[in-house]
Amino acid sequence: MSSKVLGLVSQECLDKFMAFDLEKSCVTELMVNGLNMGVMAGALAVKLPQIIKILANKSVKGISEASFALEFIASSLFCIYNMLMRHPFAAWGEMFFISVQCMIQLILFWWYAPQIDILPRVLLMNL
Repeated sequence: MSSKVLGLVSQECLDKFMAFDLEKSCVTELMVNGLNMGVMAGALAVKLPQIIKILANKSVKGISEASFALEFIASSLFCIYNMLMRHPFAAWGEMFFISVQCMIQLILFWWYAPQIDILPRVLLMNL
């Protein structure tokens, strides 16, 4: 397996690009890896607007704890499955970033809705 330059293309393909040799497989490699990095970058901020809104309002009124919990569990299980199957991080990494953001949303929900019993919260986080 050849190393990637900036995570986008192999050194062999980079050399071909520098010689203006646009081989189809190299262009495809660049496009696929570039798109994958774009998806990862987008996943880094997909939940950010809602997190910022919760922090700004210091409230979770009108938001469902169950939806946060279900999304956190689903995304975490997806990540765990892919890790156990030894799939490359590039194939499921965006879900890892979404899972972290879901966990932040859930913690914020619990922080701003303290009337809920703590035991179910702790159990959920330890799944």
